[in-house]
Amino acid sequence: MTMTNTTLLYAPSISGTCIYFNIDGVVQMNTGLSIVGGAIRDETGKWIFGYNQFLRKSSVLIAELWGILDGLLLLQKWFLRHIRREDNQVADTVATMAFANKEELCLFEGSPLAIQETLEENIARGSLFPSSTL
Repeated sequence: MTMTNTTLLYAPSISGTCIYFNIDGVVQMNTGLSIVGGAIRDETGKWIFGYNQFLRKSSVLIAELWGILDGLLLLQKWFLRHIRREDNQVADTVATMAFANKEELCLFEGSPLAIQETLEENIARGSLFPSSTL
């Protein structure tokens, strides 16, 4: 007998850039062994990639958390290969600002002045979002 739990993370965005992130953690009740698997699909259900991992003994919660972490790490690597450098200038500038403010985590509810010009250029040339579709 197995215990399963499925999580669906939906990231709404501009048409063509939405993803579905399905995770399933499984623990065998008789052995305590656990596994996790996930699938990343676009808004039409088209396969982007999938993954799985044998975790040894753990709870369903731990398996689910590993599934989320693994999926996010793999998704980050996938996006890094599919986003043009010029489409990432705003994020790069915001990240670089952390050297100046030296805070653990800083939330910008409004766009910082340092990115205004780059943000306007991105909007003008239509590169606000990644050039490749999922």
